Amino acid sequence: MPPIQQAPSIHHTSRTVLVVLLLIMLSAGLVLVILKNIGSINTASNAGTYETGYADGFRAAREIATGALPAANQPTNGYATLSGTVTAAQGNNIEFWASGLILDEAIDGVGMERMVTIQDDTEIILMQQVSNDTLTAAQRSFILTGENPIAGQDPASPPAPFRASEGTVADIAVGDTITVEGADGQDLALVAEITAGKITVIKTTTVENEN
Repeated sequence: MPPIQQAPSIHHTSRTVLVVLLLIMLSAGLVLVILKNIGSINTASNAGTYETGYADGFRAAREIATGALPAANQPTNGYATLSGTVTAAQGNNIEFWASGLILDEAIDGVGMERMVTIQDDTEIILMQQVSNDTLTAAQRSFILTGENPIAGQDPASPPAPFRASEGTVADIAVGDTITVEGADGQDLALVAEITAGKITVIKTTTVENEN
């Protein structure tokens, strides 16, 4: 008689099933890890592509916008001066919000807010607006006396709407408009902290007397 084959025991079958399930779980885990890594690579690649595309697009738009400005307003050798509104003034440190620039802080590394350090030898010029009544009276006087200039002499200048005078740090206040010139003549477009050689301050207040 042929030998009787015994049926696999329950314990043997269970071990086989567990091994198969374990292999399936390991395979699924490896697939998930691979998919996750692929997703991370694609995300990083897409992010890099977006950032590069945005930066290139911004620079191209800035070039177009700058080229559309009148020739007199286009900087030829950079920005030797910057103008803007004072946002904070404390001692020899002035903060102002620059105007006339097309910048993106994420791309250029500097925004519109600038810090100015005033030195002992920094020249400060105050420009105060003459009141309307004073300016009108001066213009009338100029018309009456300045129509016939003396031969051989330069004609008199019309009354200026601003009066210039020497100022100090204490004269600079929040809300004033300033024009800053660097101490070393550098291009200030991308300079966040400026050492001032000269500051012209246009005050928000008026003066009654032109002289």
